[in-house]
Amino acid sequence: MKEQKTFEPYVDENVLESQKINKKFALVSVSIFLCLIILPTIAWGAITLLAPDVAASLDFDTGENRAKAEMPEEIDLSTLTADLEAYYNDRVPFRAVLYTFQNNLFNALEKPYTEKILPFLTDLFYSDYEGDQSHLEEESQVDVDNLFGNEETETLPDMVVGNQGDANCAHTLKSTTVKEATCSEFGEVEKKCSKCGYSELHYTEKAEHTEVLLSKTPSTCLVAGKELYTCSVCGEDFAKTLEKPNHTGTHIRTQAASYEDYGYSLYSCSVCGTEYRKNITPKLIDNSYLAPQIAGPTDRGVILGRHNWLFYTGNDSLSYYQGTNVMTVAQMNEWVVVMNELQAICDKKGIQLAFMSMPNREIVYAEHMPTYTNVITPRRSEVLKDYIDENTDLTYVYPLEEMKAFKSYFQVCFKYDTHWNPTGAFIGTQTLYRELGLANTSLLEVKVTSSMNKVGDIFGIGGLNKNNYPNDYDYTVHYRTDLTPNTVYSMSNGNMVITECAKAPNKQNIVLFGDSFRNAMTPYLQKDFTRCTVAHRDLLCNNMSVPVSAYNPTMVAEVKNADILVVCSVERYDYNIIGQARELIKILKQS
Repeated sequence: MKEQKTFEPYVDENVLESQKINKKFALVSVSIFLCLIILPTIAWGAITLLAPDVAASLDFDTGENRAKAEMPEEIDLSTLTADLEAYYNDRVPFRAVLYTFQNNLFNALEKPYTEKILPFLTDLFYSDYEGDQSHLEEESQVDVDNLFGNEETETLPDMVVGNQGDANCAHTLKSTTVKEATCSEFGEVEKKCSKCGYSELHYTEKAEHTEVLLSKTPSTCLVAGKELYTCSVCGEDFAKTLEKPNHTGTHIRTQAASYEDYGYSLYSCSVCGTEYRKNITPKLIDNSYLAPQIAGPTDRGVILGRHNWLFYTGNDSLSYYQGTNVMTVAQMNEWVVVMNELQAICDKKGIQLAFMSMPNREIVYAEHMPTYTNVITPRRSEVLKDYIDENTDLTYVYPLEEMKAFKSYFQVCFKYDTHWNPTGAFIGTQTLYRELGLANTSLLEVKVTSSMNKVGDIFGIGGLNKNNYPNDYDYTVHYRTDLTPNTVYSMSNGNMVITECAKAPNKQNIVLFGDSFRNAMTPYLQKDFTRCTVAHRDLLCNNMSVPVSAYNPTMVAEVKNADILVVCSVERYDYNIIGQARELIKILKQS
């Protein structure tokens, strides 16, 4: 029997020694990593307990102008890691000190990098760049003279089919007057087929009032005059708007087009003092390569645009700009189902309903964005609006074209703020009125004054030094200066304000929900309606899991008594429109 030998593997002493060194290195690395994570937390906890005043001084407001990231109520495993990271990053020990150090370092390097290094690198690597224009918006072809200024009109009711008759009959219709029109009621004409009995009921325009002039306010070159009448037959009071005379213009200067503004001839009216533009030429377009540069976190930082413009990356704004988040037909239809349900409820209760999405700044002023190639158009909001307009009777307002049309006269968004400015908000408000069938006013028909300062929440978001940037336009729109609304209810945080204005032209109760974009609309809304409620969407969306009885009772009462209900959101938050709609359905179903 053969002797069985035991196999003994060859052992290389050098390999063993190397493995030991690697284990020690890994142990030291892990220890250092754990210390970096744990020791600052221990130190912060000790300072908080032993020296709370010192902790308070180190935990100062960094001016980011946003709420801390919170963990979602329902855990999603696909985003859990990102949610944990965002939550911890907003609560890391000594965060304010570290954040300030980072921003100071960035600000110190930003100017030399932007003025020296970036141009050198661009010239080195993109000297043959021919210019991609996919990021640019076309100039608006809308005529501003025909956008606004229309009086509220009463439309004829739709034709009604009476007897269905024979579908295969070649109808021979004979008209018979059923009811003569008066100055207070439409006329009615029946068209009936002599062969099969098929019939249609058509309506005719109301008769003219028998006018009795009550008073007259003459027009000026800034404000249209009015004649007030009463009808001696039906007793209805009504007004007629008079045409305005043209400005008596004195030429001040001619401004050549630049990369930041349009070319124009500036005039001043010797009668009213208003300055206005004529002979407008397109602004120059900078089509050179500009590498995207973001200050702060990529997902909620600040894009450094052309000519000192700053844009926000938060709330997936870049996807809206690049056109990569267009909704599918199925997704849009899911929204339409909810919107139609709210519309049906409003119709039964006699409430006029409108949805409104305010354009993101980077889409209004795409010419100032850095070079993002292969931008896809039409973008999400344009596709959604077209789908709603083509497939529903819903009123969905997206005033992009209107804002672009007025860009040659006024800057409609702040350069350093995530919001539209007072002129942009005025245009958006008047677009809403037009879509609701209400009287509306052109921005060119009101007095607008400007000043120069640094208005903006973006500096804090990106940790930028505002002193490195020039002043920006701010505007005051002098609208219905003879009216002063009275506040009848206001929440302490301003999330809901109710006003009354007895002399407002619209004798209706409007209720509008929206985000912070609503604030710039509020001064105009309050002067246009006898009762106006403007509320933050969180009063609805933060209460999705509770019954209506837990809602603010004043808000619920206003919704139930609304004549006009408007659901708003800036487009980067457009999904909140559906959240608001669902909660409004709950409220109105209980009334």
